[in-house]
Amino acid sequence: MNRFGYFFKFINSSFSYTFDKKTIRLGKGVYKHNEWNDTRKISWDFYSTPSIKNYLRLIFGSTDSHKISAAASLNDNFDFSRYTTIGDIGGVPFSQAWVIDKLNPDLRFILTDYDINSIKIHSKCPPMENSRLDTLDVKTHNFQQLQGCDLLMMWGVDSALDDEDLTRIFEYCKLQGTSLLMASIKFQKFSAIGIARSVRGKLLATLGRARMHGVFRNELYLRELCKQANVTIETVVITDVYHIFKIN
Repeated sequence: MNRFGYFFKFINSSFSYTFDKKTIRLGKGVYKHNEWNDTRKISWDFYSTPSIKNYLRLIFGSTDSHKISAAASLNDNFDFSRYTTIGDIGGVPFSQAWVIDKLNPDLRFILTDYDINSIKIHSKCPPMENSRLDTLDVKTHNFQQLQGCDLLMMWGVDSALDDEDLTRIFEYCKLQGTSLLMASIKFQKFSAIGIARSVRGKLLATLGRARMHGVFRNELYLRELCKQANVTIETVVITDVYHIFKIN
């Protein structure tokens, strides 16, 4: 990795997850384990009263609406008919899986997330009938939860993972001969606003207030990681929010 890559690696280092309760109550940031669920309960009725009505309110809410359109765009540009079982990594609330399921009713889903409590709540009111829910920690688990999947996907999860975590996922895909659809939040280039947000995020992370997102892990950086893991990467589609890659 060249000096440019090492700079991005420094920016994307993950030494800080917030435990700040005030930050959690505000519903901002990225958290460890069940702290995700604490924030979701504040923001959405589904996580205190799971029901179909509250689930639809959740996935069609203003903060998740872009996920719906992105999943529909992916469906227009990717042939899901070749696959039978999709494993969704870190997918809560599974908005994209819900859309893909509606457009491809023969597919089965294994829906996973790091947050144990959110998985328990979604199990009380599953997002679709042809699915199984399970917890998955990409840092420590061996991905046995995803056995039987012939396609994996994750949406924005890479921004909350270390390089080593991403590489583990890539290597698992290589070993299993399974493709991965990775929707990465688009790199906002070197705009003044983008740099200001990144500096603010790094400061908050240093103070222990928030988890620094992988906002500088751009396409060149991802291609370098894939090269190191001996996997191929290609663009499927670019939406307003996501750059969606297929990794083999």
